[in-house]
Amino acid sequence: MVKHTRIVYDDWKLIVKMYFLLLDKSEAVFEVIIPLVIAVSCTVIYTKFGLVAKALIHLSAIMPSIASILIGFTVMLITILLTSGSESVKKLKDRKSKRQLFGNRISLFQLLHIQFCYLLIVEVFLLLYILAYLFLSGIGVPRLIQNISLVVICFLTTSILLCIVRSISNLHFGFFNSEL
Repeated sequence: MVKHTRIVYDDWKLIVKMYFLLLDKSEAVFEVIIPLVIAVSCTVIYTKFGLVAKALIHLSAIMPSIASILIGFTVMLITILLTSGSESVKKLKDRKSKRQLFGNRISLFQLLHIQFCYLLIVEVFLLLYILAYLFLSGIGVPRLIQNISLVVICFLTTSILLCIVRSISNLHFGFFNSEL
């Protein structure tokens, strides 16, 4: 058992660090750059038409449910991955990926576990961000914060969805002879 001497728990940052250490350039473009371009483009368009506040009102109505569903889906994936004793999962544990973390090649199982845990952290952060925005919207939110919030919500949502696509693709190809 690890003794924590910090005031605020922050071990979750290690999962985020491991995730980004495992990303290659094309994956970073797919999960970071493309969502950022989409988020900024949406915000610019909504700002031009003066509809940022309206967009946030509509997003705030549906995003807590969407984020909660995504969290449930990811928890289910992690649970299946960790508790299944099937031959398929044993193959994932035995098969090494081409990825290295801290100088050691990791298994496909470890790669998927890191991806799913990172995804869960980002989904929880999205839900917390939305709830904080909802709380602040009751007292009024300045236009700059509205624009930043629209970028953040669009970015995180798009990034999460693309991360799910990549994680499921990695799970699928993990059962074939392709290199991950």
